[in-house]
Parts: sequence; structure tokens; C-alpha cells
Amino acid sequence: EMLDGKWPRACEGCRQNEKDGLESKRLYESKRFNTDFESLRRQTLADGGLLEPKLEFIELRLGNKCNLKCRTCNPHSSIAWQTEYKSLEETLPFVQHYPAIQVEWCESEAFWQDLEKHLCPEPRFYINGGEPTFIEAHWNFLEQLIERQRSSNIELFYNSNMTHLPEKAFILWKNFKKVSVSASIDDIGDRNHYIRYPASWKKIEMHVAKILDHGLILDVTQTVSAMNLFYLDEMLAWAQTRKIHVEYNFVYDPPFLAPKALPQVVRKELLKNEKFQTM
Repeated sequence: EMLDGKWPRACEGCRQNEKDGLESKRLYESKRFNTDFESLRRQTLADGGLLEPKLEFIELRLGNKCNLKCRTCNPHSSIAWQTEYKSLEETLPFVQHYPAIQVEWCESEAFWQDLEKHLCPEPRFYINGGEPTFIEAHWNFLEQLIERQRSSNIELFYNSNMTHLPEKAFILWKNFKKVSVSASIDDIGDRNHYIRYPASWKKIEMHVAKILDHGLILDVTQTVSAMNLFYLDEMLAWAQTRKIHVEYNFVYDPPFLAPKALPQVVRKELLKNEKFQTM
């Protein structure tokens, strides 16, 4: 479908972002990694298969093991949601159905062995979850890469809710070429606790400071919803005092929590507000 210039169903999120005039993940990542589409096309068979798979960029979504029940999340991305979400589906007709799933593929040693076999000399990993810091199998994989003296040529990019950061992370990460962490933080203080329940703001700030103290690259990905749209300036001010860049992710699902769920007159008045003019 991509070779034919069509939008695959899996790419609907980016298509919608671009339709709304936003910079999608597709566009952002293409610039970030300086993607050479013609080179990729030459390596691709007509049916979409690769001639010689040597993986340069690998996104590892390590399942839905997570300690939070974020209000804009669902059971597919957080196992913590599953029991409560079932009761919401049964009582609220507008809540989208999500079948309960348990992701276990990342526990397979055969997977990690096969992955390493197909890596290019200097691969880049994007690691998320759920909450990836809870997935022991991925820490074991990093240890193996270090033992085989491959880690110094490998870049790691994480997405984390910043509530759990084991000490071994810093011990392992120092062996890699580059480590970047994107913190999933939607607001500050009690508002973040409410949206990303039951995240501890004290722990988040402690872990943010620790990452910065270790000289690692840190940015924030803020999920913008109807719940925090009026406080974006406060979140940005918090990040700027720490010299942290903020990226924005916009809620589409569930639709009743999307920014577009607010009346248009309210959103227009918000844009006129002086505190948002310099953002």
C-alpha cells in the first residue's frame, strides 16, 4: 500500500494529524532520522518484503505491563486498566470496547536472538510499553549487547511515565552510544496525578532530576486533551526552567476527552488568551 501511494489503516493516526495541519509522527521521525525513501524503495520487493533485512530502526512496544491508569489510555496499553475498564464498558454506552489482552512475546528468548541476528552495525531502538522499565526481558537484552561488545554502537530512545526508574538503568545505559528519554507527563503536580493516575509527582521530579544529573538527553511528550488544554503554559514553564523540550501528542481516542470535544467557541477564546500567544 505504501509503495502504491496509499495510506495503510495502521497509519490513520498520522493521516489525521496531517489533515488537521499538525506535524505527525511520520513527518517528525522522517526528519529526525533523515530517512532516505529512495534508498529504502530500492531495497524493497514489489510485495513489500525486504531484499536483505538489516534493521536500522527498531520500535519495541514491549506490551501493556504498566503501573498507571491514565484517563486517556485503555487496556491495550495498560494492564492496570483492565478490571475497571470492563465495568465502564458495561455501564457507559459511549466507552469503546477493548478486549483484555496480555502481551508475552517479549519474554521469548528466541525473539531477542532473532532480533540481534538481523541488526545493522549501528541500530537505533525506540523502546516503550506499557511502561518499558518494568519489562525485565529488555534489560536482559541490553546486558547481552554489552557482553557481546555491541552496545557502544547502539542508540536507545525511551518513552517512560517516569514513575519507575531502577538504578540498573544508569549502570547499563552508560555502555551505549546514546540514550534519550521522552517523559510522558501531561501536567504538573496534582493535575498530572489526576490525569495519569496514580502517578506520584514527587517521584517524577526526582527521576527527571536524576536523568539530567547523569547527562542523558531528556524531553517531554505531553498528551494534550480536554483536561489539560487550559494549562499548557504552566507545563511549558515547568519544562523551560529545566531546559527541557516539549513535544505534543493530541488525543483522538477516547473522542470525549479530545481537545476537539470542547465547544469551538471555548477553544477560540483560549487561542486569544495572552498567556498562549508566546507558546
